[in-house]
Amino acid sequence: MTGGSLFGRELLIHLDEQQRSFERLQIALELQAQAIRERDVDGVLRQSGLIEVEGTFRGTVEARRQALLHRGAGLLGVDPGTVTLTDLCQLVEGPEANEAQERSDRLVELLEDVRRLHDVNRALLRQEIVFLEHLLSLSGRSFPSTYSAPRGARRRSSEAAEASLRALDLQA
Repeated sequence: MTGGSLFGRELLIHLDEQQRSFERLQIALELQAQAIRERDVDGVLRQSGLIEVEGTFRGTVEARRQALLHRGAGLLGVDPGTVTLTDLCQLVEGPEANEAQERSDRLVELLEDVRRLHDVNRALLRQEIVFLEHLLSLSGRSFPSTYSAPRGARRRSSEAAEASLRALDLQA
């Protein structure tokens, strides 16, 4: 087995590892979104824990990626910070290079989907928190706010709460 072939196999194994990690994140984020929509607090927390575990694992994957880049840079005789997948594909045989590019393209798609799902979940959570704070403000009691609403929004919701309480006050 040649050095290029060994490096090519290691590159493909690493790209597979990256893909599996992003797929696990994708599934956890989809399940978290479902739990948020169902207001399943335990489900949200469970998926948050899985996302955190995967984030920790991603640190290990990143370290492996850096090591692979450094090895490839050494073989190419270039600075590791400048190495691209195209550069690494010069070190592997034709079919492995094509596979590596296909897997890299799939990783980009997965990363974009994970980013989109994360953004959606953040928006859903923010919406739930704002709704909860609105309900608490309607009770007429003062609760310390953990989350801050945009400027002016709190005043409007407070005024609306006071107006609704006055509407129910038969002595007003």
